[in-house]
Amino acid sequence: HIFDVALKHLAPRGRLIIAGVIAEYTRHESAVHSVDIYDKLLWKSATLHGFWLPDYAQYYMQYARELLELHQAGKITTVIDPTPFKGLKSVPDALEYMNGWHSCGKVVVEI
Repeated sequence: HIFDVALKHLAPRGRLIIAGVIAEYTRHESAVHSVDIYDKLLWKSATLHGFWLPDYAQYYMQYARELLELHQAGKITTVIDPTPFKGLKSVPDALEYMNGWHSCGKVVVEI
């Protein structure tokens, strides 16, 4: 759903980046409407670009250090969803909450 909305509102000559497929984990539709995607990209002269983190493994430590420094300096913050999940038995509920697009930030399960 998020992909479809982003594609619909993509600007002419815009770029849409795919960095994960968590939305597909719970998708019940079996068909991907590739013709619709091609058509929408073509008429907007837009591009779809995949980003696979392992392809950038050589940069991981450098940028992890930079992110840590920015976090420690208070220049970036972590957002944690306030919904409480406690114990291993709550993990399925936490996953359902996250996959249902109800969360804002990281979902934490207190063990």
